[in-house]
Amino acid sequence: MTAAFQKHCLPYQDFVRRIPEYAADFCRLSGSVDVRPSRIRNFIKARGFTLTDDAAVCRATLAAFAAYMRDFHNCRIRPCGILRRSVAIGQGSYSGDLFDLFYRVMFEGLEIPEHLRSRQIIEQELTDAEPGAPPNGGPATPVTSSGVTEGPPSVS
Repeated sequence: MTAAFQKHCLPYQDFVRRIPEYAADFCRLSGSVDVRPSRIRNFIKARGFTLTDDAAVCRATLAAFAAYMRDFHNCRIRPCGILRRSVAIGQGSYSGDLFDLFYRVMFEGLEIPEHLRSRQIIEQELTDAEPGAPPNGGPATPVTSSGVTEGPPSVS
């Protein structure tokens, strides 16, 4: 599935540059006022967990996640690799693949890695959650073997 995500976001430089525009498309498509993970998950669930059949919807949903991570958690989103074959997400020395992280968080229900989260936003989301609902869609599960690595970002 991540290969389809990647295909729908080519060329990556344009995708990264147009994240705000595509995230606004997500809000229009979903009827949501923001791009919090809970809103993105609800949209994906309402579509029967199918995103890759429509390039515009797929791109808008990925951009919503990227915008959330960039705007609320101060993550860097950039094309990476020698031939710009992916999109990296990082903060500090932590860097990983945006598409892989999106899949793991939105489809597998894993928590956003602690290295990428802003503590203030986490506390705010917990107070905004529905009564009785677990934070961020489920119990915290560590991200392992996801291709997201610690260390210096890739040289582009």
